[in-house]
Amino acid sequence: MTTASEQLADFAAALDPARIDPAIVRKAKDHLVDAIGVACAGLDEPQVRSVAATVRRWGGASEAGVIGLDLRLPAPKAAFLNALHTRIHTFDDTHETGPSHPGASVVSGALAAGELAQTSGRVLLSALVAGFEVATRLSAALGPNHYGSGFHSTGTCAPFGAAVAAGRARGLNAAGIA
Repeated sequence: MTTASEQLADFAAALDPARIDPAIVRKAKDHLVDAIGVACAGLDEPQVRSVAATVRRWGGASEAGVIGLDLRLPAPKAAFLNALHTRIHTFDDTHETGPSHPGASVVSGALAAGELAQTSGRVLLSALVAGFEVATRLSAALGPNHYGSGFHSTGTCAPFGAAVAAGRARGLNAAGIA
């Protein structure tokens, strides 16, 4: 019996960038540009500067960049800061059915992992599509009652999309993504 995680991982690993509907590719690009812009808007918030200063002190390998800063960090730390910058104002994308805001997590995870793996733009776009698809499917499946019960779908669903996007950007197979 195949689990839901395995089914979603199979989808992500098999997603062929050449076969993605051009309208979906355009939408993924729009979400990417939106997330980058919103991340830049969040750079100067005092709480963000404080967190960034703390993360800088942690050090580590120079693997991935932080949007809008002359700063390279280990990929997970860069993804964390990019997601924080993107969510601080809550100007990012919205998936109404969930409801959730998957872009900050999905884009940040895909960018950091993609940079670490030196992935192509086409693979990055397929990683974004896979991550958005997983995050929004989970959010839609849980529905508004999940949110109404006190859970924030952005926090419970988007991390799964980010993990899928990062795995796809790194070139992992279905088992690795799952």
